[in-house]
Amino acid sequence: MEAQQPPTPSTAPPFSTVAPPPPQQQQQQLNYPDSVDSSPRSRNTDSWEEPFPPATTTKLHLMCNYGGHIVPRPHDKSLCYVGGDTRIVVVDRTTSLTDLSTRLSQTFLNGRPFTLKYQLPNEDLDSLISVTTDEDLDNIIEEYDRTNSNSSLKPSRIRLFLFPTKPDSSQSINKKN
Repeated sequence: MEAQQPPTPSTAPPFSTVAPPPPQQQQQQLNYPDSVDSSPRSRNTDSWEEPFPPATTTKLHLMCNYGGHIVPRPHDKSLCYVGGDTRIVVVDRTTSLTDLSTRLSQTFLNGRPFTLKYQLPNEDLDSLISVTTDEDLDNIIEEYDRTNSNSSLKPSRIRLFLFPTKPDSSQSINKKN
C-alpha cells in the first residue's frame, strides 16, 4: 500500500478555501514523520492555537484640547471648537484624577485650575461629559477600551477639553475688617 503524498504547492487549493480534514484523516496524517518534522506546529515555538494576548496596553492616548472656545457655526448653528491647541496626551491607566489634573494643569495651563470634560466619539459638543471623580476617569478608560476594540481601521479618539475656571467673585472682593 503506497502512502499518498500531499499536493504540491502549485496544485494545492488556496489557503482560504481549505477545510480541516475529517477526524479519521487527521489521525492518518500523524503517520507521516516527514510532515510532522516540517510542520511549524511541531517545533518548540509559539503555538498557533494559543490565543493572542489582550490588546489592552498600560497607556492611554487621549486627544486634549485647551485654550479655545466652543461656539456655534454660523451656517448651521452646530457647535464647534475653535482656537486653542490640541495635543495627544499619554496617560497611565492607573493614574488618579488628581494626578491627571495636576499634570494637565502644569503642562498646558501654567498651574491654573480648570474643569475637565470629555467628548465621546460620534457625539456632538453639546453632550460633553464632566469628569470630577476617579469613577468618572474609570468611565473614560472603559469608553477608551470600547472604542478601540472595534475593528475599524482608524480608531476613534476620546477628546478631553480643559476649561480654565474663572476666579470666584467672592475672592476678588476686598474685605474691610
